[in-house]
Amino acid sequence: MWGQGVPGGERAAGSGSAASPQGHLQRLLLLNGTVHFGRVLDEGDPVRFELTDGEVVEISRERIVRIETLQGTLELGEFWPADPNASRLFFAPTGRSLSAGSGTFNAYYGLLPFASIGVTDRFTMAGGTPLFFGGSDGRLLYLAPKVQVIRSDQVQVATGVLALHFTGDSDDGTYLAYGVATMGSTSNSGITAGIGFGRSEGSWSSQPALVLGADIRTSRRVKLMTENYLFPGGGSATGLVSGGVRIMGERLAADLALVAPLGGDGGFVLPLVNFSFGW
Repeated sequence: MWGQGVPGGERAAGSGSAASPQGHLQRLLLLNGTVHFGRVLDEGDPVRFELTDGEVVEISRERIVRIETLQGTLELGEFWPADPNASRLFFAPTGRSLSAGSGTFNAYYGLLPFASIGVTDRFTMAGGTPLFFGGSDGRLLYLAPKVQVIRSDQVQVATGVLALHFTGDSDDGTYLAYGVATMGSTSNSGITAGIGFGRSEGSWSSQPALVLGADIRTSRRVKLMTENYLFPGGGSATGLVSGGVRIMGERLAADLALVAPLGGDGGFVLPLVNFSFGW
């Protein structure tokens, strides 16, 4: 277990919360089961490894099972993997961006696939097509490019477009252009607010769609989440409210939520289920 001593004088990192001294967090596993967190300073033999408390240890290569580069943080001595689907709430995008070469695959209800690829660290391209839609209007396609314009430890801002189009339809499609900001950590918790304007049948709407959501990490595997929409206009506002959980592994995540309408003749509640895989 992490925190156990290593025979021969080396010592594992302390049990307090700490971040990687520089760069990505790495996990070093020894033959006797001891685990170190920190970063490799020298890959020679012996390997020089800086622990998260700043101590440097030297370990012979024959005693090492493997060294892994991790996406995540240490919280009170426990490794919390990064949210594999942090660039989204249940459906709405956040201000967070995928890193270059990484990606996610989402399947809403198991039937609405949606893949996202980090083209660069700030530009993400997403798209998909439902498994069961098709007919005289052709197949529905959706594309969603997103560009991150501001990135800091506590603030991430992005802008993008969601485009919907039937392949057999002569119409130029339906679009939602939006801006979104997330305030909080890059993976664990944050508040997201956004605004978007739709375009359909050749004209843009004068009324915005507003979104307000949050994701709060409560444990290594669980996030509490909410995603809410407001559609003002026409003298009365309508919208959607939702709340639920995200259950996470290092690459897999499952979202379970309830969605209810605001205004109008609402009164019903719908379940939302999404499965995602990140790489």
